[in-house]
Amino acid sequence: QTSIYQFYNDERLKKAQFLIKETDFPLKEIAFICGFNDYTNFYKAFKKKYGITPSEFKQNSDLKKGLEEQ
Repeated sequence: QTSIYQFYNDERLKKAQFLIKETDFPLKEIAFICGFNDYTNFYKAFKKKYGITPSEFKQNSDLKKGLEEQ
């Protein structure tokens, strides 16, 4: 069962994942846009949900974009 807080947090993380993938905004700015006042909290929540850090996800997304553009 999902609490309201957990649902809200998951939605914020989905938005962050989208922004990391689709924009070139700095990770700290994405964290703030998605409602995380502290980057450390964002980092921990992202890693817990997705199993990788935001920067690893960004690197993987950038790599995939590069391959798609070739």
